[in-house]
Amino acid sequence: MIIPVLMFFCFILSLLSSMMFTGAELAVGTISRDSIERMAESKVRGASLILSMIENKRRFLLTLLSGRLIFVIGGTLFLYLFFYNVGSQKNLPHNLIVFITFVFSIPAFVLTESLFAKLVSTGEYENRVPRFAYFLIIFHFLLFPVTYLLDLVLSIFIKENLELAEKEEAFIELVKSESESGFIEQEEKEMIQSIFEFSDTIVKEVMIPRIDVIAARENISVDELIDLFEKEGHSRIPVYDGRIDNILGVIYSKDILIHISKKGKKEFSITKIMRDAYFVPETKKISDLLKEFKKAKVHIAIVVDEYGGTAGIVALEDLLEEIVGEIQDEYDQDERDYIWINENTLLIDAGLDIDDVNEIIRTEIPNENFDTLAGFIYNQLGFIPEGGEVVEWGNINFKIKEIKGNRISKVLVKINEPEEKEKKEE
Repeated sequence: MIIPVLMFFCFILSLLSSMMFTGAELAVGTISRDSIERMAESKVRGASLILSMIENKRRFLLTLLSGRLIFVIGGTLFLYLFFYNVGSQKNLPHNLIVFITFVFSIPAFVLTESLFAKLVSTGEYENRVPRFAYFLIIFHFLLFPVTYLLDLVLSIFIKENLELAEKEEAFIELVKSESESGFIEQEEKEMIQSIFEFSDTIVKEVMIPRIDVIAARENISVDELIDLFEKEGHSRIPVYDGRIDNILGVIYSKDILIHISKKGKKEFSITKIMRDAYFVPETKKISDLLKEFKKAKVHIAIVVDEYGGTAGIVALEDLLEEIVGEIQDEYDQDERDYIWINENTLLIDAGLDIDDVNEIIRTEIPNENFDTLAGFIYNQLGFIPEGGEVVEWGNINFKIKEIKGNRISKVLVKINEPEEKEKKEE
């Protein structure tokens, strides 16, 4: 009877150790190096040990990952031995013992680590970091031979990428630290972060979607075309044949003026003066597209989806706005993406990217199957709304306020206090 109890005790010990590694990874990863340095200067107990370990950030992360993996495997083995000893006495089949082991071990590690991570993530991170110092320093030395070899292998095979990632991380930490100190304004911080995100963003995320594309048919008259340019305030408009998927080229307003000044309106033909369209896939990275724009000396591209149809258009201005923010010209209407009505309610553009929505209302709506707030609402409803429908997500209500055709245009978002939602449910 002593052996099963001992095995179960070792399993619990492994589970707790795995939780500690999870908590340490989250706690240390959430604050900047500068914050830890300030704690060390203030003689906070354990801070100097943490600082010494993160001198080599990659090796420190390898220690955390290796330690957690060892305890997960070890804990599963101890649990197997526990069930094996108990099961043997009851003549249980070996396959059943293995099955029971995994049924209990997987939820145990996943749920407890998740719970512990949430407990660590609440409150002040800086007060929690030193608590892990003495626990981690032991394994930092014990696992040194393993982490040293792994670090060496990684440095050989992916040296350039790792160095670039480390420099980028260090610079972002510096920006974050300077922003907290007040040396960098919030707008400057956001611009710097946008520069780093620029290389990871794809065309689909910044393009003007197909439904918003202003285009001219190939047989349009010169007067109608001039009116279209004047009404929309664009300098370049795609030309299509029959439907928007058949883009023939792009017409420039300055080319029309030059043609009219030389030959008048009578000899006008849009297909003769339009320029070739520049086509790009929606999965192309915008950093690559910016280089192509510069090389080809174009300012607008037609975005094509996986089926060859027109997904939208993207202009040079759209790419630059990813770095500097919204660029307003004399033709742009001053319409904000969202307006706060009171501290808990806002009117928001349904075409806004779901990541931006999450940042604005501080929630975590997943974006696996959709890109915009409208896409999220369609996904939740499962039908085409007529207006006035309400979607509940946690303590947040999304009410459709405006629809244009089949498209959700404006949404009223109300953030309920937890107590208010509980009373409503009662």
